[in-house]
Amino acid sequence: MQYKHALKYFLISYLLIPAYLFSANTGKIAGKVLDEKTNEPLIGVNILIEGTRMGAATGAEGEYSILQVPPGIYSISSSYIGYAKLITENVRVSSDLTTKLDFNMKASAVEGDLITVTAEKALFERGATNEVRIIQSDQIQNLPIRGYSNVAAMQTGVVVDDDEGMHVRGGRSDETAFYVDGVYMNNPYDLGRSGDVPTLAMEEISMQIGGFGAEYGDANAGIVNVTTKTGGEKIKFSMEAFSDGFLPSTPTVEDEKPFAYSYGDNLFSGTIGGPIPGLNFIRYFGSLEHKTMSDADPSSGSFAIYDGELSDNGIPVNGEVFTDNNGNGVYDSGEEYVDSDLNGQYQPYLAIHDSLIKFVHGPKADNFLNQQSFNGNLLFDLQPLTGLAWKLKFGGSYYNRKSADYFHSRGLFAFYNDASDEDSWNVTGDLKHRYNVSESTTNSSLIKLHGNIPTFDKMFFNLQFSQFSDTYENYDPVLKEGFGNFIYDDGSISDFEIPYIQIGKRADYSNPQWIYTDSTFTYSESDSTLNTSSFDYWNDDESLTYISTNYNDTAWINPMYSSAGSMPALYAQIANYTPVGYNSGDYEKEQSQHNTLKGSLTWQLGDHELKTGIELRNNTIRYYRIGAAERLAYYFDVNAPYAPEQDRNGYVDSLGVVVANNPDGISDYLQDGSDSWNPLNSDGDPYFGSDGIYGTDDDLDGATEVAYSEYWDNHLFQGLKGSYAENVGFDITGQEQVDSGLDGARKPIMGAWYAQDKFELDDLIMTLGLRFDYINPNTKIFNPLTGGNTNIIINDAGTIAETVYWDDANGDGVTETYEYTSDKPTDEDADGLPHRIDAEVNKLWSPRIGMAFPVTDKTVFHAQYGKYVQQPELNRLFISYTRFLSNLQQGNYTTSQNPELKPVKTTAYELGFKQLLTDAISIDATVFYKQMTDYVQIRNISANPTGYALFVNGDYGSVKGLSLSLHTRRLNKIQIDANYTLQYAGGTGSNSDGQYTIAWLGGNFPTFVSPLDFDQRHTGNISFDYRIGSEGYILKNSGFNLLFRYGSGLRYTPSKPRSEVFGGSLAYQPTAALNSGVMPSVVNVDLKFEKVFNVSQWKFRTYLWIENLLDKENAVAVYNSTGLPNNDGYLTTAGGEAWLEDAIGDDPKFASQLYESRVANINNYGSPRQIRLGLRIDL
Repeated sequence: MQYKHALKYFLISYLLIPAYLFSANTGKIAGKVLDEKTNEPLIGVNILIEGTRMGAATGAEGEYSILQVPPGIYSISSSYIGYAKLITENVRVSSDLTTKLDFNMKASAVEGDLITVTAEKALFERGATNEVRIIQSDQIQNLPIRGYSNVAAMQTGVVVDDDEGMHVRGGRSDETAFYVDGVYMNNPYDLGRSGDVPTLAMEEISMQIGGFGAEYGDANAGIVNVTTKTGGEKIKFSMEAFSDGFLPSTPTVEDEKPFAYSYGDNLFSGTIGGPIPGLNFIRYFGSLEHKTMSDADPSSGSFAIYDGELSDNGIPVNGEVFTDNNGNGVYDSGEEYVDSDLNGQYQPYLAIHDSLIKFVHGPKADNFLNQQSFNGNLLFDLQPLTGLAWKLKFGGSYYNRKSADYFHSRGLFAFYNDASDEDSWNVTGDLKHRYNVSESTTNSSLIKLHGNIPTFDKMFFNLQFSQFSDTYENYDPVLKEGFGNFIYDDGSISDFEIPYIQIGKRADYSNPQWIYTDSTFTYSESDSTLNTSSFDYWNDDESLTYISTNYNDTAWINPMYSSAGSMPALYAQIANYTPVGYNSGDYEKEQSQHNTLKGSLTWQLGDHELKTGIELRNNTIRYYRIGAAERLAYYFDVNAPYAPEQDRNGYVDSLGVVVANNPDGISDYLQDGSDSWNPLNSDGDPYFGSDGIYGTDDDLDGATEVAYSEYWDNHLFQGLKGSYAENVGFDITGQEQVDSGLDGARKPIMGAWYAQDKFELDDLIMTLGLRFDYINPNTKIFNPLTGGNTNIIINDAGTIAETVYWDDANGDGVTETYEYTSDKPTDEDADGLPHRIDAEVNKLWSPRIGMAFPVTDKTVFHAQYGKYVQQPELNRLFISYTRFLSNLQQGNYTTSQNPELKPVKTTAYELGFKQLLTDAISIDATVFYKQMTDYVQIRNISANPTGYALFVNGDYGSVKGLSLSLHTRRLNKIQIDANYTLQYAGGTGSNSDGQYTIAWLGGNFPTFVSPLDFDQRHTGNISFDYRIGSEGYILKNSGFNLLFRYGSGLRYTPSKPRSEVFGGSLAYQPTAALNSGVMPSVVNVDLKFEKVFNVSQWKFRTYLWIENLLDKENAVAVYNSTGLPNNDGYLTTAGGEAWLEDAIGDDPKFASQLYESRVANINNYGSPRQIRLGLRIDL
C-alpha cells in the first residue's frame, strides 16, 4: 500500500512536468449514502449519472465522489440490493465547484421499486472559498440581455466604462481572463476579450470575482469561464430569430419621435446536437448565429443630418467654387468663381442655413454591422473501444465581425460613392457616409483527452491542446490599403504601385500631363498659356523646359478640391464637420495567435482533492499601422525618387549647389549627397570600386554593381517612417510577414506550474495553492552596459546600431555607459558591445489560500487571500523600431514601447458569509481589499540623442468595497436575484496611457492616490422573474423578466472650458482635484415577455424584448469643463462669443446650434429604447 501511494505522489509531482496546466471546466459531485431509518452508512452503493458512464461506489463511511463532471443539469441515481432505487433529478454541476448530494435510501423487498425526487437549485455555492457567480443556460434564456460579457457585467464588483471595458473590483479592463471551453480568449497583444459565442450554445457562465485558485493565471481581477453545450442521448434542435424591422427606421426630430426606432437589428441562430446514428459513443453539437444591424451602436442622443441636395460624388449643391488666389481660405472680391446660379453674385460655398440641417434621433445611416459566430464539438466516449473511461473531445469556435466605425464629425458632409474604389471614382453607386471599416476574425480550436488513470483509484488526468488566432483590420472604405503609382524625379510614372500613397493624394497619378515652356513659341504677355506645350509623356526635346505636371483625373481623390486653388468653406465655418473627400489617413492591421498545451492530474485522496499541472503557451504577434499616409504622398511629391536609369537632371549636392544638368554616364541617384541615402565617399565625391564602376559588391561576386535597390528601399523607408509607420512582424510596407531581425514577429512564451489541495470536511473547506509563472518576453532590450534605453545609437543608415563602441570622450580612461556613442570601432574599443540583448525572463511565485466554514447547513463563512501576476499588454512592451526612430525625432510628443516592462502585481483579500434566511431565500455579503503595484504608465526619460516618453512600471493603487447579494427560489411564481456593490477604486493612474498629456507637456506625475476613472461607487442589479405555469388560459405558460441596472456616475476632473471642436490649449486646466467630478448616474430597465406554446415534442417560445424601457438618455461620457455630455462650455468664453459673431450667414443662433450639435457627440450617450419580436423553437 505504501508503494502504491508513493507511486501516486511520484506521478503527480514529477511525471506531469512535461504535461500542462488545465483549467478543467468540470465540477464534482460528492456526498454520502445512508440508510433512511438507521442513519447508518451504506457501503458499495452504485451512484450513476443517468445517460452517461460516469459514476462511483460508496466507501466505508458511505461517502462517494464523481470527478470530472462537465457543467450541466443531471439526474443522479443510487441503487443497492434490498433498497428502492433513488433518482434525484435537476442536479446542477458547475465548473470548479463541488455539488453536495446526499442519499437517504429506503429498504424495500420489491425489486424494481423506484423513488424519484427533484433537487432544488442551491441558492449559494457551499464549497466556494471566494465570491463565485454561476449563471446557467435556463437563466441566460430568461434574461433580457445576450452575450456572456453582458451577463458577466451584471455581477457584483463589475463596472463598465464608456468604451465597454469591464473592470472587476477596480482592476483595469485588461485584467480579466476569458475562457471558452478552457481556451484562453484574450488577445495577447492588448489583452482584450476576443470573439463571442452564440447564446444558444452556452451551457454555463462561471465568474470568479476577485480571488481565484492557483490553477488560474493571466489575470489579476477576475475569471469568466464559459462552458458550451455538448450532444446528449437524444437529438436536440433549437432555433431562434428576432427582428425590430416592424418599427419605423427614418430618423426624426425630437417632436416627431416614435415610441421606438428600427435599427435593422436582425438575428438568426440555431443549434443541433445528439448522438451519431449507429455510433452512439460519438456525440456532436453545433451552433450558428448570424446578426446584422443597420446601426451598429444605437444611441439615445441626437445628431445632425444634411437635408440639402448632393451631387453624385457627395458635394452639397448649394454653393459656388472659387479660386483662392491669396490663400486666405475665404472668397475675396475679384477672385474667379463659378457662377452656377447665373445671378452675377458669388454664393458662399457650403452656404448652410437652418433649413438644410436637421437635428434628429434614430438610426445613423451607413453605420452597419455584419456578424457571424459558430461553436461546435465532437465528443468521443472511448470506453466501448478501449475499455478505458476516457473521453476525447474536438471543438472549436469562429467569430467574424465587420462594421462601420461611426465618427461624429463625419456624419454631416463626409460622403462617398460606394461604387468608387482605390482605382477610380465612380458616380453610378449610392452615396454613403465615409466611416472607416473595422473587420475582426477570431478562431479557436481544441483537442482534449481526459479520463481516469488505470489501476489508480480516483485519479484523473486532463490533456488539452488549443489554438487561438485573432485578426483585425481597419481601413478607409474607398482606398483600403491605398495602392497607387508615383512620379519619379524625371517626371516619368512608376510602372508599379506602392501602398498607402493614394490615401494621402489629392490627385490620381494614373493620367498625368507634363507642361513645358516652348522656346519655339513667340512670347505672349497677355496669355502665358500660349507659351506652353503639354504632353501625356515626358518630352526630352531641347526646345522644351519643364514647368509642372498636371493630373486630370482628380475628382475621386478629393472632390472638394476639384481644381487647383479651389477651396471649400473653412472647417471652422461648419463647426469642424468633416467635408466630402476626407479620409482618415491611416490604415491598421493586427494578427495575434497562441498555441497552448496544458494538462493536470487530479486525485481524490480521502477528503483531499489534490491537483497539479503546468502550462506552456507560445504567442506570435504581428502589427502594422500607417498613422499619417498623407505625409507619404507629400514626401513623394516634394522629394520624388530618382528613376533607376535617370541621368538627365543633375542633382543638388550636400552644399546645396546645383550640379550641371547634363548626362554624365552616372545615374543621378548615385550623385546626390543631400539625399538621406548618401552614396558619397569621405571626400564628397561618388565612390567607384576598383573596377571603375560605382556601387558595392552585394552578391560577393568580385564586381561592384549599381545598388539602386538599396537607394529605393531607403527612400521608401524614409517616406513611411515619416508617415508614422509601425511594423512588428511585417516589413516596412506591411505587405510581407517578417519573422526575424528588428522587424520580426514577437513570440513571447508563457508557462506555469501549480499545485493545489482542496480539503473538504463537513465543517471546513480549505484550498491551499501555489502557482509559479514563467513569463519570457522573448525580445531584445537595450544593453544596460551601453546605457540602456537612455543611450540610443543610430547608424549611418538611419537604423538602430547592432554593435556600439566606447569613445573615451572625457579622456579619463574610465569606461562609462554614456560613452558608448559610436556605431564604428574606435581607437579605445575595437570589439564593441551588442546594443541590444535578450530581455530578462520573469519568474514569480504566487501563494493562494481560501477557506469556507459551514457553521450550519444555512450559514457559511469564507475567506480568500492570494497574490496574482499578469504580463502587461504586449502593445506596451514590443517596440516597432521604425516608429521608435520616428519618435526620437519628435521627442516627448509621442509614446514608445518598453521591452523592459515587468509583470503587474496584485494582492487581494476578501472575507464574507452566505446565509439562508429561509429555505427559499439567501443572502451573501463580502468585503474585499486589494493592492495593485507595478502598473504601467507613461514617463519621460532623459536620453541620447533626445529625451522621449515611454511606458514604464510605476502606477499603483488600492481598491476596497462591500458586495451584497440576494437570491430566491421561485416563490408564488416570482424569482429574484439582486446585488449591490459599494466600491472605492483609487490609484495614481487609470490606464497605461492616462498620463500622456503630462508626458507631452513635461509636467509632474501624480504620486498620490485619487479616484480612478472607473471609480463607480455604487452599482446594483435586480432581476425580477415572473412565470405562470399551465393554469389560466390567455397567460398560460407565459412570463416576463424585468432587469433593473443602476450605476452611480463615473469620474472626471473638472477643468476650465476649452473648445472640444477647435482645440486650443494643449491640455485641460483643472479647477478641482483629480477625478473629483462625478458624472450623472446611469439607469437601465430592460424587459423580456414571453409565451410558450407546446405542440407535441415541439416548444414554441414567442417573446417581446425591450431594452431601455424608459428610454433614458444615459450619459456615458462628459466634458471636463461642464460635466455634461452635450456642452463643453466654449460658447460662453470670449473665444466662443467671437466665433459666433463671425458665424456663417450672420446667424449666431444657427451657428450656436450647429456647434452644439458637433459637441453633443452621439457617442457620449448610451443605448436608446430598442424593441424586438422574437421566436425560439426547441425540439
